[in-house]
Amino acid sequence: CKKDDDSVTAEPPRDRTVQYGADLVTIENYLKSHYLTVTTDTHGNPIPIINAIASGGTQTSIWDQTEYPLSFEMLKNDTRSYTNANPYIGDLIDDPVEYKVYYIKLREGTGNRPSEVDSTHIAYRGTNMTDIDFDYQPNPIWLRQDEVISGWRQIMKKFKTGSAVDDPSNPGNVIFSDHGVGIMFIPSGLGYYDSPRTNLPAYSPMVFTFNLISVRYLDTDGDGIPSYLE
Repeated sequence: CKKDDDSVTAEPPRDRTVQYGADLVTIENYLKSHYLTVTTDTHGNPIPIINAIASGGTQTSIWDQTEYPLSFEMLKNDTRSYTNANPYIGDLIDDPVEYKVYYIKLREGTGNRPSEVDSTHIAYRGTNMTDIDFDYQPNPIWLRQDEVISGWRQIMKKFKTGSAVDDPSNPGNVIFSDHGVGIMFIPSGLGYYDSPRTNLPAYSPMVFTFNLISVRYLDTDGDGIPSYLE
């Protein structure tokens, strides 16, 4: 989900409004042709599993199921470009689209909510619209919110962290619980857009399942005040 995951060559840019229209159709078809199963791990944390509905299958689609409500948010692209003239704040890229981003809260979490300028400790899986992984981090890693794609950054604010305790049965390990667990379905315009990744062609919408473990509030200018308060 980082903007600079791979060294790639971008394709020529397409019209963002036209591309968004195609992406929305692709995402909604995906939601209507796939179903969601939720199991739990040994600590009671939900584990989402998404599969395609086979021909003649009777599973209820993600679109139609009601146990885990499918929500959406209308979002503007908050990606910034940086130049020598404006190297710190940057300028918003030119994107006229207001994007409909679908997401599911399997569990909101009970702790702190991240902002756009914090660092998150998170485990996740990213797949394309044909259910092939293009990014997978089964163990939590730290990601700065200002260094990930726009759709990820904005949806993540809707979730909270949880708790962590030492595992008495396995010294040195930690048990994570009560943290945010969710799924987001991101149009390419709020993702990598014209920059392909391995198993993710240019102009591809994507699916992320994730566990938001914890948040580190950053002080990027070193003035003693967390950046999210400035």
